Amino acid sequence: MRPIRTATNRRLYSDADVERLILLRRAITAGRTIGFVAGLSDSELYSLVIDDEAKAYAPAHPSTDNMNTGIEEPYFSACVAAVKAFDGGALKTALAHAALGLSRPALLEKLLIPLIQTVGDLWCSGEVRVAHEHLASTIVRTFLGNLMPFAAAHSGSRVVVATPTGQRHEFGALIAAGVAMLENWDVIYLGPDLPAADIAAAARLTGADAVALSIVYPAADATLCEDLYRLRDGIADQVLIVAGGRSVASYGKVLREIRAVTLNGMDELRRELQARRH
Repeated sequence: MRPIRTATNRRLYSDADVERLILLRRAITAGRTIGFVAGLSDSELYSLVIDDEAKAYAPAHPSTDNMNTGIEEPYFSACVAAVKAFDGGALKTALAHAALGLSRPALLEKLLIPLIQTVGDLWCSGEVRVAHEHLASTIVRTFLGNLMPFAAAHSGSRVVVATPTGQRHEFGALIAAGVAMLENWDVIYLGPDLPAADIAAAARLTGADAVALSIVYPAADATLCEDLYRLRDGIADQVLIVAGGRSVASYGKVLREIRAVTLNGMDELRRELQARRH
């Protein structure tokens, strides 16, 4: 890797160079020596990082007490400050630095998931506006999408994650995608406000084992009820449907009728994914 130099002798790195540097940093964090990994091709390096990080974090034991080193705190604080300042560039930079400094499990469990939850709480309390939430969700969604190719899928299990028709708040779905990634599921993230026909089509086309829905607001929507019935009709009986979020209880009747599992938190989602994978 030979970066281009400007007329003032400053180094310029391409996107591919940056991706390789991130992978090299993750490989070293996992215990590899630079002498061992420097000569690997990009594809070999991808595979090595995936295998090393999968071994370093056993999904069957979700406790992350051994990761409470506090090393993620500066990244977290920088991300929250960037959101409050409505500074998308600063948020992207903070996340890029975190990707270099943290392993994938720590990045998801200790930074991204708490960040998404914190921004949601800030919005609920009125400390930030809905525009701040949308800015953060867009950047985090893109960042998660760039991480997903590196997610280990040793179990062969696949989950489609989305919010159904009329549900425009996607933070819960983003958290669910992060939890599924930590459990080594292959995640197909579709985003917010998607009709049941499209969610079902995605599940069929990808051979998904599960569909995860986030239902936050509104709490009583007849259109959504009809859409949930269409979702079950559009996918195979053996495909698991899980649903969580602040308004999920108000759709309890229809969720029971479509044989969906209602979740009261991400720990329950984790347990469902573990049980389904095993």
